[in-house]
Amino acid sequence: MNILNTSIHKIDHFNSKVELLEEIEGKDITEYITKLFDDISRDKSKRRFVFRSDTTEVRSQLKEMLNGHFNKAANIIANRLLPIEINAQKEIEHLNVEIQRGSFIQIVVEDHEFIKVILSKADHSEFLDETDKYRLHSGLPKKKKVYKAILINFKKDFSTEQLYVYDTNASISKYWWDSFLELNEVYTDEENTRKSFTAIDSAIFSKIKKNYPADHTYLRNAAITYYRNRNEFDLEDFLSTTFREYKPHDPNFPVDELIRKVEELPEKKGFDLRFGIKVEEIRARIINKIMLQPGMELHLKDVDNIERVVQAGLEDDQRKFIKIYSDSGYEHFK
Repeated sequence: MNILNTSIHKIDHFNSKVELLEEIEGKDITEYITKLFDDISRDKSKRRFVFRSDTTEVRSQLKEMLNGHFNKAANIIANRLLPIEINAQKEIEHLNVEIQRGSFIQIVVEDHEFIKVILSKADHSEFLDETDKYRLHSGLPKKKKVYKAILINFKKDFSTEQLYVYDTNASISKYWWDSFLELNEVYTDEENTRKSFTAIDSAIFSKIKKNYPADHTYLRNAAITYYRNRNEFDLEDFLSTTFREYKPHDPNFPVDELIRKVEELPEKKGFDLRFGIKVEEIRARIINKIMLQPGMELHLKDVDNIERVVQAGLEDDQRKFIKIYSDSGYEHFK
């Protein structure tokens, strides 16, 4: 990896000011930029986009940047962000939310067969500076970084190969990808919700239903609950809350193998690792039928804490049974 160009602009929409940091030197800032590039490159919480056209302002300036006019192009892109943030702030003022001041960092890196460009708005945080009598200062946090970013992999002919957008906030800010970068989603939220749930249900849950019925029921229920109770899907978060924290009923249950298979699904089945969930796209699929005996089925919908509601057991004569805790059921069958 070879860093070709870097620029840092301070973006202050409160005072309508963009300030170029003229000299970027010193071990600390160099390490910060390198670490930021590594963090973004390895970040799995990302979404694919495409440029709306080759003639939009950011796309045009990226071409200029790669053609040897880095400083001029970087300045134009940074100054484009300022009015976008000012307008975005006006739209969310009624929510008592503020877009943070920050540093807009632009990096061009040569990495094997690609030229990689990162544009990132890194939020500032306040701290008490012990070297300045503990006066309040604002700057870039070294450890817990908060940023919005785009990573573009260019081929040597400057055509785009891959384009990913990142946001460490709970959801990807629309003003960042829509107004500022002028991008289009590769897949809509509706497509992502439908494709991802269908892929996980058919490639994972349907494959374990026969051999691991109890684990199948619990895991599928957890997945449905995730989709119904979240606004945003994030593959890493989904895996952590459903699979990685799950304690199997069957000691031979292949949790690690299933996690690996889920991680492969976005590329195989064509959906993003992160997107807004549209729960109406999976409503028809949230019912799970369990055949109890001929003429009797148990229909499970979105049941929280199912292990506290349904329990299995053995009679003294080894007959198997399930026990369902239900006030209304009790009144019906008593």
